[in-house]
Formats: sequence, structure tokens, C-alpha cells
Amino acid sequence: MHPNVVNVYDVGQDRGVYYMVMELVEGITLKEYIEKKGRLSAKETISISIQMVTGIQAAHNQHIIHRDIKPQNIIISKDGKVKVTDFGIARATTSSNTISTSVMGSVHYTSPEQARGGVVDEKSDIYSAGISMYEMVTGHVPFDGESTVTVAIKHLQEEIISPIVEVPDTPKKLEKIILKCTQKSPMYRYQNCEELLLDLKRALVDPQGGFISNGPKVNNVMRLWSWIRRRSQEFRIGIMTVRTMMIRTNPMTTRSMMMIHTIEEIVGKMAEKAKKK
Repeated sequence: MHPNVVNVYDVGQDRGVYYMVMELVEGITLKEYIEKKGRLSAKETISISIQMVTGIQAAHNQHIIHRDIKPQNIIISKDGKVKVTDFGIARATTSSNTISTSVMGSVHYTSPEQARGGVVDEKSDIYSAGISMYEMVTGHVPFDGESTVTVAIKHLQEEIISPIVEVPDTPKKLEKIILKCTQKSPMYRYQNCEELLLDLKRALVDPQGGFISNGPKVNNVMRLWSWIRRRSQEFRIGIMTVRTMMIRTNPMTTRSMMMIHTIEEIVGKMAEKAKKK
């Protein structure tokens, strides 16, 4: 029994049909709450996330990986209690604390390793929690597409754009928490819910603090590059800024140089179109 988990009282089978007897929680899902409000404030996002991650941690402490963390599976009761529910595709970990399976949760929230059918552990749930936080802050998921395959590929290949790009008043600390949760490589994410909870509680007290490390600096460049490719038609930025960011990710690789040249071409074409108008 845990206050942040919808409790299961019984499981069984009746005439070939499996069933679960679960706690009745009166309230709405986090997804419905986000749709109702458009997007949540930073303080509310952090407060909800603390309870959500506490519930996830309770499952992890029992060696259970949820594998389908998303706002639709988070219930907010009438008294404000946040509960994690729907452990329908959850699996118990092995002695090595990992599972390998081809079953994946909702594609908009699935981790890269889960999308490719690889080894899944606690850090996969942390990635999904990070995507859920992103949606709370911005009002939408970071990756979308015409098919589930398209979205899965974006989780594998494209870097998440900082929520500050769309919501400039997002606290720096919350931004860093979200970006750390959603690193492509599990080794650069929070290693467990305890670490994530510590930073979330710190962020609630000091939203603008800067003690959180997000892994390799190159990821910031790749996020900018991904944003440029997707939004080149509305892109307005000076080349010198991009050059400075590239130079900071030492050494200056051939790939980085190619990015700069492509950016210059994009800006050049846009300038030509502006002159014609």
C-alpha cells in the first residue's frame, strides 16, 4: 500500500478472463488536467512530479518497472493526491535489475531503448516521467508524427528542444531536470528516482539554481540543430552565436562544420527571399 500508487487488492481469472480489483480513486487524469488548463505553472509541475516520481519509486523499490508512465496513467484525486496507475504492462526485474522485451508503452512517452526493443530498467520510467513533465510545462509532447513509427524514430534520433524555447519563464532548474530525465543515453539520466526526487525538491525551494548536470555539452548543440532543421522557415538567429556554441564543443568535428555550413545556407536563402519580398 502506497499513497501515490493506485492499490491493487486482488487479481484472478473468471471463465478465461483475467481481472484486477483496484482502489477506486475519484478525480481526473493528469492528461485531462493538462488539457483543461492548457499548461501548468512551474510550481505545480514540480509539485505533481514529486508525487508522481514518489509513486514510481515505490514500484521500483519492489523491483517493478512500469514501462507505460504517461499523464493518462497518473490520476489526481479530488483532494489533490497524485497516484500512479495502470501497471498493465509492468514487469518485475530480474536479478540484474533489467528486462528485455519487445512490448512498449505509449509511443509518445516511450524511452529510446524501449522503442528499439532493448534492455529496460528504472531509467526508462524516468525518461517517460521527463516527457510527462515536458508536457506539463508546454502543454504538448515533444515529439509527434503521422504514425507511431515516426514518433518512435524521433525518440531515437532527435534531441528534445528545451521547454524554455516555448515557455521562456520556465525556471532554469526545472529545464535542466527535464533535459536530464530525457537524455538519449540512460547513463546520462538520473540513475534512480531518489536522485530525481532530490533535485525536484531542491527546485521547489530554489527554482533558479544551477547545480544539475545534463551530460555532454554536445547535446545542447544537437538540440539547437534539431530545432533549426524542423523550424527553418521561422528561424531568425545570427551565425556568430551558432559558431560560438560549436567551438565550445571541442574538438571541432567535420560534422559540426557541416552543420555550420548548412545553417549559413538556410539563413542565406531566407535573406534572399526577404529581399525579393
